[in-house]
Amino acid sequence: MTYRQWEIPLDALSKRQKSAHDYWATLMVSGSLPKISDFELLKCSLESVPFIHIVDVIDSGNEFQYRFWGSDFRDHLGYDGTGLHSKDLRPQQIVDPVRAAYRKVVAEGRAIAMMSEFERGKSADMLGF
Repeated sequence: MTYRQWEIPLDALSKRQKSAHDYWATLMVSGSLPKISDFELLKCSLESVPFIHIVDVIDSGNEFQYRFWGSDFRDHLGYDGTGLHSKDLRPQQIVDPVRAAYRKVVAEGRAIAMMSEFERGKSADMLGF
């Protein structure tokens, strides 16, 4: 599988993504990441929910666990990651780049936008973004 990802500017987000980001940003207090107890998924636009991951930071960012895995990720990757740790992501090629992005969010205390390019595999022989 081919997989690569890179950071893009926040102003390159789609309307749906910007809406979810803007809600998330309202939860930032004094430069610290939002607490899960403050986050209400249904305050995000309904069209953005299938594209959202809610990720818990474990051990100060050494590991991450998926509290919520949007259905569009399930459709793209072929599995539901709810409850999985980032080390358990499939295919294995996405583990290190995804963790690096999450660690950057934790270290910098800010949202980042990422673009990913990947082969979808046997179910769809085409690249996805």
